[in-house]
Amino acid sequence: FCCDGMVFADRSLKAGSYEVKAAYQPMKTTYENGKLSVHNRLSFTNLKEYNFTYWIEQDGVAGEKHSLTLDAAPHSTAELEIPYQEAVCSFGAYLNTELSKDGKVYAATQHSLPYIQKEEMQAQPAELTEDKLHIYAAGEGFAYTFSKHYGVFTGMVIDGQEQLAGLTKLSAFRAPTDNDVNVKARWMRTNVWQGENLDYAFNKVYDCKLEDGKIVVNGSVSGVSRKPFLHYTLTVQVYADGRVDHTLNCNIAQDVIWLPRLGYEFILPQSADAFSYYGHGPLESYCDLCHHAPVGMYESTAQQEYVPYVRPQEHGNHNGVKLLKIGKMAFTTSEGMEINVSRYSTDAICRAEHTDELMADGNIHLRLDYKVSGIGSNSCGPELAKDYRLEEKQLCFTFRMDINK
Repeated sequence: FCCDGMVFADRSLKAGSYEVKAAYQPMKTTYENGKLSVHNRLSFTNLKEYNFTYWIEQDGVAGEKHSLTLDAAPHSTAELEIPYQEAVCSFGAYLNTELSKDGKVYAATQHSLPYIQKEEMQAQPAELTEDKLHIYAAGEGFAYTFSKHYGVFTGMVIDGQEQLAGLTKLSAFRAPTDNDVNVKARWMRTNVWQGENLDYAFNKVYDCKLEDGKIVVNGSVSGVSRKPFLHYTLTVQVYADGRVDHTLNCNIAQDVIWLPRLGYEFILPQSADAFSYYGHGPLESYCDLCHHAPVGMYESTAQQEYVPYVRPQEHGNHNGVKLLKIGKMAFTTSEGMEINVSRYSTDAICRAEHTDELMADGNIHLRLDYKVSGIGSNSCGPELAKDYRLEEKQLCFTFRMDINK
């Protein structure tokens, strides 16, 4: 049928397996005003038969771990004082807990903690030059080329190495999952009258100019033979140290179906295979599939991100990401974004009907997204809940690219 069991056919585990574990785990916790409440969801077992551990992480660095025994009868709650003083962080602070026995983790929870945002070092704007087709920025260790025609960077040389292997694009499409079977006709070019043709979209730049030392692009994105579903203004500020700030303001047409995702797709060279990130991990996560994935600092590769679903489809996303280091670039955002790093392009995943037909092209495909709509269960279940859809009609996506040193 739809091959969406709790495990893969070979009984190996996947993100959905751990999501089920998180839903059924034997404890729930809340943290408020320095007090942690641990509720025992078991009907016959006291939590004192397990080992309880907690620790605080700041920017992904774990502090001292504290282990103890909690005396909580079935369906009762134990309380624990865990005082916390706001710390100075770049990305965030979290209280983590685990319930374990005989080396196995039976439950894990995480609570976001308030923190003081670390102050950023100020930098001077870079001097920009232009000709008829391009805008240029250069400084110590970097040389960038911005296309007025495409409205994106077409060259990003850092320490003498080109970081881009193809054209970057603003897009809203991702490969459908089995659960998108009932909505993908509204997204894709599956017939001539119904879809938005997001899989055959193109970017129209109306104007691209320098204003007060910044690059300002006005454009739209539309599916082929369709009116634009998106109008946008992109403001790019380049600094003398190589930092680049992007601010994307979008207006989405009122009559357009909710979008699969929205963000930028980058093509990077094979040398960018390894990466690290601060966000939900280590397994793939989506806005409705992330209870199993605590926020932390993780390392991975494009190959490790591949998930062998029976039919090739969307996979490998991470949400709540505030830092991504890949190649010689480091992307950050204070609001959180979603990332996807893959050996396969969206088009290759869509074209492959079976896993042996999935072909890598020798590049690394990176997505930086404002949001990715959830996975849901609409292969044979209800439609994706509105809270997990990208239904916004006005949005602002800001992110920064620094030189990864």
